[in-house]
Amino acid sequence: MSSSTLRVGLIGCGGILQTFHGPAYQALPDLIKITALADPIPANLQWARSTLNVPASACYTDLKDMLREGQLDVVVVATPHMLHAEHTIAALEAGMAVISEKPMALSLPQADQILAVAARTGLPYAVVHNFLDVPGARRAVSMVRNGHLGQTAFGRTKALFRKRGQHQVDPALNWRASLEAGGGCINDSLYHEIYLTEALVNSPVAYVQAQVRTQHFDFDVDDLAILLLEHENGAVSTVSGSWWVSGSGQGEQSSLAEVHGDQGSVRILGRGRAMFYKSDEEDAWQENVLEPGDQPDPDPKTWSGHAGYFARTFAALAQQSPLPISGEDARHNLAIIAAARQATTERRAIRPDSL
Repeated sequence: MSSSTLRVGLIGCGGILQTFHGPAYQALPDLIKITALADPIPANLQWARSTLNVPASACYTDLKDMLREGQLDVVVVATPHMLHAEHTIAALEAGMAVISEKPMALSLPQADQILAVAARTGLPYAVVHNFLDVPGARRAVSMVRNGHLGQTAFGRTKALFRKRGQHQVDPALNWRASLEAGGGCINDSLYHEIYLTEALVNSPVAYVQAQVRTQHFDFDVDDLAILLLEHENGAVSTVSGSWWVSGSGQGEQSSLAEVHGDQGSVRILGRGRAMFYKSDEEDAWQENVLEPGDQPDPDPKTWSGHAGYFARTFAALAQQSPLPISGEDARHNLAIIAAARQATTERRAIRPDSL
């Protein structure tokens, strides 16, 4: 892949593009050019076409037509979860590098099929783990890896919020509320906290104990997940998420990530919008310890981490260098989720690397 501007095709032009991906692409005019779009919904195509300045002749309601005619270097898959594997494999088979939204697939067999096709074609394949590029998380992970906390011992993350309204909880109206289509609270929402926890502890997950269950809503997928993780370095961590427990108010944050070592601690609030640090010698937290010029923009469309993730990933593709998040990385995260489900059923600790 050459170092010139990458020709990018978008598979899926719905909510994730319109809310998060679009602003990220617009911040990278010297690195990429959006040259083709595919979405079966005309309104989505119209939004993307007008916002990203794509000619009507390069807008397709049939993905196969775009892959056949698009003249693309890379495609971004941003369709509902149950379509990620199908669309990724189709693009790889058509000779294009792929960046897929998370999760890479809804099952480990699907994930392994993707990795096999990527290996056979020799094409780059990446998965979006955008929370690692939110300013607070990026700074916290850097501090951990540079030894500011010493030996990590305990980590904790949570993402507790309440889905409201019939549209949010009816599988007929929202594919995320379906096991077959979305994968539930752990696969759709808590996915981010799992890889963030592992990055903050700075050690792979070795064993998973968990309770992943449907406790409140009337659908066939989990709305509550609590994980107890043991890491290779001996540290332990907890990851908790819910679609019906409200985790904010009265000084509480709906989302939090923190890690504690023998020399200090870091805490991230609001999924990365603020970061705090406390050394082992001090009792008070230092607020907003971010790099100069790295304060997040107040617009939620720009603090999701997508801009940083896409900047790093497209640059790596252009330079033919290792991708920030590989398919194997994403498969590992999916294995932790699968281990949590198995641990719930069997009531024992499961090694994700055995799955």
